[in-house]
Amino acid sequence: MNRATVLWSRIRAFFSREQLDAEFADEIESHLQLLTEEHVRRGLSPDEARRAARLTFGGSMQFVEDHREQRGLPFVDTTMQDLRYAARTFRKNPGYAAVVALTLAVGVGAVTSMFTVVRAVLLRPLPFAQPGRLVEITETNPLKNWTHTVAAPANFLDWRARNDVFADMAGYVGVDDRGASVLKRFVEVNGEPALLTGIAVTGNLFDLLGVRPLIGRTFTWQETFDDTNVLVLAYGTWQSFFGGDPNIIGRTIRLSGRTKRVVG
Repeated sequence: MNRATVLWSRIRAFFSREQLDAEFADEIESHLQLLTEEHVRRGLSPDEARRAARLTFGGSMQFVEDHREQRGLPFVDTTMQDLRYAARTFRKNPGYAAVVALTLAVGVGAVTSMFTVVRAVLLRPLPFAQPGRLVEITETNPLKNWTHTVAAPANFLDWRARNDVFADMAGYVGVDDRGASVLKRFVEVNGEPALLTGIAVTGNLFDLLGVRPLIGRTFTWQETFDDTNVLVLAYGTWQSFFGGDPNIIGRTIRLSGRTKRVVG
């Protein structure tokens, strides 16, 4: 039989346990009866013949357990036994059981949280093309005890102009001394101001990361220096604040009093 047939047979047997146990018990009893009759014909008394039949046949309980294991779902059976034992223990000593359950819950929660962080930081690759080739470059300033701070724009332009190591270099600017925070701007949505967050980037950042827009385009390198005030919306911002409007491309919006044109 193939695996599907075996699995289906085991599932049917699991839901017909009592009937199958009764049929197997009858079969064992018939074997014992036949052996008993044979020993009686050899001259033993009925009690002695019954005892001899049991010795000849072997441990019936072992046959029953083997039969149950072969026909059913051992994992499910074991789980049900554990649950029944846990329920009895809880009824007898609910305080102790509650402490154990709480300890397990805290442990499982801690392990899950640790795995989530490890997966997000170490295991899951960054959502960019060739993430293993990405390198972050920052400046240091010993006089101010800065060991990891944002590069000055002029330094970045000099590095990019003289670069002979990397395929390309792009920059982004936030609001703190490391450039790691986001810019905050207000946009009017349905007559009410709403807070948007983002970062200012050089025109080649999307190309460097290998990221393409769902609609429209990204920036160009020349737009890094031109005062065109173009804007690329994140998908969540597009859906939440602008209702996923497919005609958003080319539309102008005002962010904290300044006009921006959506290009992607």
